[in-house]
This record gives sequence, C-alpha cells and structure tokens, in this order.
Amino acid sequence: MAIINKIEHKHETTITLGNVISIGQFGQITEKATPGLYDVIKLEHNWNNEKCGSAYLFVHESVDMDVQTILQSIDYIDHAHIADDGYGLFSTTDDSFEALDAAWTTAPADGTGVVADTSSVTFDVYTNKEHTAFLLDADSIYFHSLLWPQWTQMEDQQNIAEHLRGWGIQNDRVMVSYYGKNDEFQLEEATVSSGHRTIDVIIETMLATIEQLAVMN
Repeated sequence: MAIINKIEHKHETTITLGNVISIGQFGQITEKATPGLYDVIKLEHNWNNEKCGSAYLFVHESVDMDVQTILQSIDYIDHAHIADDGYGLFSTTDDSFEALDAAWTTAPADGTGVVADTSSVTFDVYTNKEHTAFLLDADSIYFHSLLWPQWTQMEDQQNIAEHLRGWGIQNDRVMVSYYGKNDEFQLEEATVSSGHRTIDVIIETMLATIEQLAVMN
C-alpha cells in the first residue's frame, strides 16, 4: 500500500509585519522581513491518515505560490526554545527586554504577530532568501515529511534510533552524532555547498548515518 505523506494546510488569519521580526518569546531570533500583510497558515502532517504534528507558515501577500512550492523554497536557519507561553513571531521596533515582553503579549490582539500553543520544548525556524515566507515548526513536521519515507523502510528501526544521538550545524557543516561499534561516539559530517539547501544536506546526512547503522546492526 502506498505511503500517505502530505502536508495539509488551513488559513488561520492575516497579520501585519514590519521589516524586523522577533521569533520566540523574548526575541530569541531576530530576522529581517519584507513588510506587509502575511497569511498565517496552519500546517499538519498527514502520515498514513494520522495527524503527526503541526507548524505555522507565514506568507507575504506578494507570494503567488502554493504551499508545497513555498516549502521547497525555504531553508532551515535555526531553532529556538519554547517557554510556557508557546511559540511564535511578532513585529518589533525595540529590542529591549521590556519592549519584547510587551510585544509578545500584545501582538496577537494587535494583529502584528502570532503565539501558538504546543507541548514541544523547541521549534525549527525556516525562511526564504527574500524573507517573504517563514516556517515555525514545533513538531518538526517538515523535517519528518522529508525523512520518514526512507527511514520507515529501514529494518530494525528501534535499534537504529537508540544509537542515533542527534544533529547540529556549525557554520556550513552538518553533523549527525551516533554510537557506532563498541558504543564508540561517532560523527557523520557534510558540508552545505553553494546552491544546496541546509535541510536537504541534513536529511542526506541523517540517511547516510542510518544506513551505516543498519549495516552495523
């Protein structure tokens, strides 16, 4: 039976963003944005007819693309931590702690940001080169939609998962850590070269590591 692997979407609201936005409570990440109206779109990952998490996509009014094409145009830039009040983004003109705290609280009612609930403790952040689309992904659904089609075909998934530690980025280097033979700590590394998306290199490096672990086990 064919695998169902869809990113479904629903328009939630419209907000106004300025040319600088803060992402996460207390402005953990600051990014440039194209000023204007943004559609707020809730994404859900449909994996074999099960809902496997959600994310929020923010799209500038000038972008004339469907959701899937937008997702193909964005790239991973960072991750942020989630406090008790959820996760989101908002316009900001003042980076003082007091101003950021106030903006986080008032932005949803003012139509200058969104704060969403989640049980996750971190979220992934993506944008495009034009800074007209932003993806905040607390459940890593975009990452999973790219990885799972190959990952779920592997045998002995539980044992492989127990050996995987995680992944990270330093400059243009992607690193996936795992425990190899005799439980020795190992790193699989790859360089993000010009013209390639960081998220694609992350997925490729994850799959290369998984294949090594599958052979080892």
